[in-house]
Amino acid sequence: MSSAFCNKSEMESEQPVDQENLNLDKDEPIIEVDSKLSLKNNILFKHKNQLEHSHLAKLILPKDALEVLQQCKDINISNVNIEGDADGNFIANVNVNSKQYTAKGHSKKEAKKLVCELAFRDYIISKDLSSDDETSKMDVTILHLASFAIYKLCEEWNRDGYVAPLAESSMPASMCNKLPAKWETMHPASVLHVMRPGLKYIPIDGQPNGLQCMTIVVDNQEFISYGRSKKIARRNVAIAACNALFSTNFRN
Repeated sequence: MSSAFCNKSEMESEQPVDQENLNLDKDEPIIEVDSKLSLKNNILFKHKNQLEHSHLAKLILPKDALEVLQQCKDINISNVNIEGDADGNFIANVNVNSKQYTAKGHSKKEAKKLVCELAFRDYIISKDLSSDDETSKMDVTILHLASFAIYKLCEEWNRDGYVAPLAESSMPASMCNKLPAKWETMHPASVLHVMRPGLKYIPIDGQPNGLQCMTIVVDNQEFISYGRSKKIARRNVAIAACNALFSTNFRN
């Protein structure tokens, strides 16, 4: 005959177990998540990522070897000399960090481009990009390499008849489109520095009549000017760049 009663342990075993409160400490406060705050944090995180990606895209604009060399803080360019040879070609010589480089081209521009590419190649090879030391400097070096690699790829596509989508990229955030107030009273080189900071003036030796020659690349355009001294040549090339790019009316 079955018993009409059951012991206490059997009754407890038959009761359903509340899984949600199984491990809950009664004295532990319940933390409620604010859905509005969580949504706001997600929006801020996405916005931050968009800003970082936009900044990175502006840092790696396509740049030729001369532009990249000019932006490397540990690069010293001197004794640039371009001369024609008997075959109608041009030979460019440049001293980069006390090392001499030579290249030949069909034009002065091509010769200078090739000699700068040789110098930039050696500069990159000399760097240990896998090193953990001075990580920030390595990151900058990799950005310079990426800018040059994109430039060479765009150059190859343009030779094949295609228009490279990055060839006409927007200017980096550090560049300025508006002339400073009272620019007419400023030195042309100072105006150029405000509009395009970080540029390097490169002297070209071997000029006739003792003249000094100075060259600079601004917005993918090369400007060359002369003067009785390097100081005057620097001023004149800044004038040429400002008048051509920013519609100033400086006079030599």
